Amino acid sequence: MKQVGLEPKPGLTAAGAAHHQHVFVPGVFGVRWAVGHHQPFCFGQDDVIGKLGCHERLNILGGARLAVVPSWQQYDTDRVKLILDPGLAFGTGGHETTSLCLEALDEQVRGGERVLDIGTGSGILAIAALKLGAGSAEGVDIDPMCVRTAGENAARNGVADRFKVLVGDLSDKASGQYNIITANIVAAAILSLAPHVPVLMAPDARFIASGIIDERKDEVLAGLRAAGLAPVEVKEKRGWVCIICKKSETKEA
Repeated sequence: MKQVGLEPKPGLTAAGAAHHQHVFVPGVFGVRWAVGHHQPFCFGQDDVIGKLGCHERLNILGGARLAVVPSWQQYDTDRVKLILDPGLAFGTGGHETTSLCLEALDEQVRGGERVLDIGTGSGILAIAALKLGAGSAEGVDIDPMCVRTAGENAARNGVADRFKVLVGDLSDKASGQYNIITANIVAAAILSLAPHVPVLMAPDARFIASGIIDERKDEVLAGLRAAGLAPVEVKEKRGWVCIICKKSETKEA
């Protein structure tokens, strides 16, 4: 198992960098991030509303419709509330990559979609899609602890009946076609799984890929195009990148 350290980026606190570790497990779909902290911590002032302290209060606004609220906190809002307890799983909404994915989901989910979340972690992206109106979602992760946490978060948000959490590799867990596929992992993992994504995409589907540092943006864009995916939008925030793709009609050489 190879550990890949998180490069210091603008917006990531020194405390966050010290606590954050990404674990890359070899294999086309054998990819997972693990986090060495028990509670979310703060990444950027722009993302935190009513901050009392990094381990005490963390309300994240995701796009125009979502608010991510820790399970131990009361928070009044007119937005769609996503109640989250990350446990040891990655995905609190506070990091730029997750924030970018939430913004993309807010724009893409219109109602009734079938969603696949690769490396689901806390389940935040799949659950967010369901809370925004998606019809069903599947989350795949190789870490049983993440699968348990995601399932608990789904129940906490009242969407457990529409969310299937699977432990294992995407290659033997995903089936059929999806309207939205998310992968908030790392650049190397996205490049490895990209060739297997188009076959899972329904007509007019979107693939939302994040966890990409800006220095690798061009490399990932080229890899996605070569895999038969056509980037339609690139979102960036404080040194991190989220790429939204549709299925290309022709694969680049």
